[in-house]
Amino acid sequence: LVDAKFMDTYPNQILVNKYMPGQGRDKHIDHPLFHDQIVYMSVGSPYIIKLENKDDKTAQVDVPVIPGSLIVFSGDARNNWVKSIPARTSDNYNIPNVIEQTWTRSVIISIIFRTVKSL
Repeated sequence: LVDAKFMDTYPNQILVNKYMPGQGRDKHIDHPLFHDQIVYMSVGSPYIIKLENKDDKTAQVDVPVIPGSLIVFSGDARNNWVKSIPARTSDNYNIPNVIEQTWTRSVIISIIFRTVKSL
């Protein structure tokens, strides 16, 4: 991840989360204890991560997560956007006049790479 420039520091923590169909992750912002770049790798089912601006609740974005993809949260995306995975059994991803897809969820495995800052 460092060699490919996804992270500035080598991760010293790897977290693996397993979500069954219908499970999700509550709204959260990653703790400031971690370095700026946090990398999410997804395997298993496609799903949607919902982002909501912490200062403007009307600013929301659905991010499609495709198996095998990497998502890097850093800077504004890491510090000012609240992330969640809605608890549901399917996801609808729609961009009017561009794409409309529905994914039935199977097991989602999320692998998170992050670096705890030195204390």
